[in-house]
Amino acid sequence: MKALGFLVCFILIAFLIYNAIRHFLISQKSKLIGLIRRYPLLPFPQDGFRVLEASDKLKTLVPQAKIQVCQNYTKRQECWNGKKQAIDKMNEMMRWIVKWNRKHLEDHRHPDEDKIEDLVPNDARLISIKMEGFKHGEMCHEFEPNDGTVDGSYYTWQMFGDNRIQVTSYIEDGISYVAGFCVYVDCPWTSGNYFRLKVIKDLFENKKSLPIRVRTRNTARVIVRDENRVNVQKKAVPVHGIRVGIPDQETTYVFNKRNSSPTPSDVSLPEEGGPSNDILIKWCPKLRRNIMSKIDDNVVIHEEWDQKTQKMKNVECQLCTDVLLNEEPPAYSSISPRS
Repeated sequence: MKALGFLVCFILIAFLIYNAIRHFLISQKSKLIGLIRRYPLLPFPQDGFRVLEASDKLKTLVPQAKIQVCQNYTKRQECWNGKKQAIDKMNEMMRWIVKWNRKHLEDHRHPDEDKIEDLVPNDARLISIKMEGFKHGEMCHEFEPNDGTVDGSYYTWQMFGDNRIQVTSYIEDGISYVAGFCVYVDCPWTSGNYFRLKVIKDLFENKKSLPIRVRTRNTARVIVRDENRVNVQKKAVPVHGIRVGIPDQETTYVFNKRNSSPTPSDVSLPEEGGPSNDILIKWCPKLRRNIMSKIDDNVVIHEEWDQKTQKMKNVECQLCTDVLLNEEPPAYSSISPRS
């Protein structure tokens, strides 16, 4: 009996040590941060996956979510493993996102904030969450700006937690914006400790908002968010000969906290054929490119956005002024090459 009792105690202690080591290793793996890549990674094949038709509750509570399901495990495995730890962690994540939405969108349509039922089914394998200003793409890791990409922009991808969470970033004008992220559940009974909720919280609380691009007449404007106020910057439409009106006053958009939609202040644009300070998109022989230009006292002034100072920069152009005053272009030999 003593030998049997000793054996039972030994097995129990060995199991506890093994379990402690296992959880420690899982905890360390959950803290892994992968390299930033120009291509996405697929932790496992996604053949046979289908997009879950979201219930009205899911659409209302977590409108950012797109869930893909695939039941490829046996009933014996399901019975043996019992509690589905990964799915439990996914539901915890979704509950946090619901509370975050309510806090920041001030949504009072759901008075019972404490009771949030499970939103993730047991056969969920991919959970994609898009950020504000983006929409879901075809693949789980694809997120597109609502108003489309611009020239020179690109995407990057980064894995967190031993290939468990992949973050998609959209880079535009040298600024990186979190477009969305995808959580990969290889099987329902995977330990929930692989998925760090802190990564999700950081993505929501520290993310940059994508500038909202809107068009007024032929003027492309970029609205840059600064807390609850956003300033409008003018961007030229690169088409030769298009006239662009300038606002009579600085335009500021104030975001309505209730619906997060921009509400413009009083703005007036000059009509076509208005004052002489209208901007023209003109070809500059010195810069050898189209640029926003205006005429002030018979002097041609180029106007463009300075990325370093984050302000509009005005520069007088002598060559364009000479062309204006002489009414015909100078000889090509007089045009110095662009430095």
